[in-house]
Amino acid sequence: MDVSPIISGLLGAVVALPIMGLLLWSGKRKTAKPDSEGWTVLNNTVGLHILATLFAICLALFLVVTGVSLYNEFLLGNDSPRGLLFLGPPLVVLFGFGVYGIWGVRCRFNKQGIVYRAPFKSLFVEWHQIDKLVESNSLGTYLTTSHGRLWISKYRHGFSELLAELCRHDIPGAEKLAWYEFSDDE
Repeated sequence: MDVSPIISGLLGAVVALPIMGLLLWSGKRKTAKPDSEGWTVLNNTVGLHILATLFAICLALFLVVTGVSLYNEFLLGNDSPRGLLFLGPPLVVLFGFGVYGIWGVRCRFNKQGIVYRAPFKSLFVEWHQIDKLVESNSLGTYLTTSHGRLWISKYRHGFSELLAELCRHDIPGAEKLAWYEFSDDE
């Protein structure tokens, strides 16, 4: 068994993961300034654009591999590797969710509330309609509102300003996340 692809993949991960972490960490510390109308826009960082590009490449790859595997297995009757049949669809959903969350979601806020735009949702949420801020290891950072979940990456430019506004309006979860995020800065 040739282990060189496994070793090269592990070495690539050892090099790529700290670089991605550094890009994401450095980008979230930059401040975003409000425009002339008082709106502060949450913008993607360079690290998020690179991550979304990787997600899009993996999404395309797993769509093709899963499609070919399903075609071989069910339409032609040939045997396909069972791992591709079981891992392909969940990975397609996972990478698709990553691309949607980074490139598909747009968010800006001011003193009245948040304007949230996504491909299938566009709405204005006032501060009193927000129930809490949740940070989950598996789901990321999102706001629970009366309109549903609003996915907001904490690695975007302007997230610290949003966090300060959430703390000003006493949104549960915001103060804990602010303490966790900025306690090492002092």
